[in-house]
Amino acid sequence: MDMYGDLNFTVLGFPCNQFGLQAPEGNHETLNVLRYVRPGGGFVPKFPIFGKLEVNGLNEESLFTYLKESLPYINPVIGDIKNSIGLRLKSTTRCVLRMRPSAGHKQCFFNMALLGVSRWARALSKGNRPSTTALISGARTASGVSKDTMPGPYPKTPEERAAAARKYNMRVEDYEPYPEDGMGFGDYPKLPDRSQHERDPWYSWDHPDLRRNWGEPMHWDFDMFIRNRVDTSPSPVDWSTMCKHLFGFFGFMFFMIYLGEKFPSYQPVAPKQYPYNNLHLEKGGDPDKLPEEVKHYEI
Repeated sequence: MDMYGDLNFTVLGFPCNQFGLQAPEGNHETLNVLRYVRPGGGFVPKFPIFGKLEVNGLNEESLFTYLKESLPYINPVIGDIKNSIGLRLKSTTRCVLRMRPSAGHKQCFFNMALLGVSRWARALSKGNRPSTTALISGARTASGVSKDTMPGPYPKTPEERAAAARKYNMRVEDYEPYPEDGMGFGDYPKLPDRSQHERDPWYSWDHPDLRRNWGEPMHWDFDMFIRNRVDTSPSPVDWSTMCKHLFGFFGFMFFMIYLGEKFPSYQPVAPKQYPYNNLHLEKGGDPDKLPEEVKHYEI
């Protein structure tokens, strides 16, 4: 707000507790949480904060239903609405732009500049050249799958395979479709079953959390190979070596247990003591004679 408040720009804050339970407080506690907890340090928002609502599910607020229907999805993996949404409020409300969560203030400024250029182009064209306006205002943040990369018919000829490879931004020699077995895969590429753990964590990915770039085809079972699921990273030790070490350890331990039972190393240092006068009667002693006194040691 300090940077763009004088540009007829404002922010509307809608607290929501549907993303990692990040806002469990009540509406009367929101401002105190912002001031003392997160971000803390006496932070006071310079924009209006509304009451807590739900942006997904059965109790979804109608405003966000309208926003999601009006704007293209940014990332189908992390959800529908965890993104910043720009509005232009006039006599009628119009959705302008939707940005990914990681977009910083520089990206926001760049998008606002694009919107300004689009308005300028529309004013110059006066509605006579809609293609120019669509070209300028059609810039969107790099994101996930578009409608042009949805599965098509199964490729049966080399030309169709080459066209499908170009469609999914792949080389022809790397492209391999799923078998045509009636499961509905179409021309979608069959990618290796490798998790995101195997990808370089230091590379500058377009989407660092998912370690993928814009325009890159997603695995059909993409949600199974994300970083909080299965890990297919190769082990530094091969399977046979691990089995040899495991069974060798157990075999050695069982052998040592056998030796310990066969040749006990802790021999008794004194005769074993029993109650009732060292079991005098139980061992067949004469009941008319006093047994020999047995000295019991106390530890």
